[in-house]
Amino acid sequence: MKSARRTREAVQCTEGIARVRSVEVVGAVIQIGAAPQEPAHSPDCRRHPKTACQHAHFGYVVNGTCRFLSSEGAVSFSKGEKFRVGPGHFTLPDPGAEWVMFTSTIGGGGGI
Repeated sequence: MKSARRTREAVQCTEGIARVRSVEVVGAVIQIGAAPQEPAHSPDCRRHPKTACQHAHFGYVVNGTCRFLSSEGAVSFSKGEKFRVGPGHFTLPDPGAEWVMFTSTIGGGGGI
């Protein structure tokens, strides 16, 4: 049986820091993302705390380094590392970073 799915392309977090290709399947969104070599600008985490992502994610860094900033501090993951980040974070990929990320759509997207 095939599951329903939608594909879409979007700019992550509306700050212009990454291009993301998403596939939504039953229960999850799977994203493949890449940060441009020269990002438009970084999100203003301190001035706009309500724009933080409210979903938990699991993922894997394919290339470069992905950083996440939350009220608990900053954490970074490099090529070849898997990660989990909770709700209330900002994604700050370094230029040229690439990743695969999974987000649950069950129960409000709080985790897989």
